[in-house]
Amino acid sequence: MRHESLYLNDIVEATGDIARFVEGVEAEAFLSSDLLRSTVVHKLSVIGEAVRLPSELTERYPEVPWSHWDIVWKAARDRCPILREQVLPVLESFQDRSE
Repeated sequence: MRHESLYLNDIVEATGDIARFVEGVEAEAFLSSDLLRSTVVHKLSVIGEAVRLPSELTERYPEVPWSHWDIVWKAARDRCPILREQVLPVLESFQDRSE
């Protein structure tokens, strides 16, 4: 297993990258840029992976919302497949209409 400091460094780097990417960007521009959104989501996934640290470490620093970042991981792993299955029939209905 990697040393905890490497995971913490991943978090610091990814949060810094995200801050740089969105600096001066309005919400509308962010939402209309697939490249920017994808890049930010990737960095969020890096954070989501990195925060799965040993409980001995996270319990020493309870002011850090470690578990909140699990939301990103759970959304990617659990919610996205469900959303895909729900949206596929909707998409197919549009394709059926165009034929």
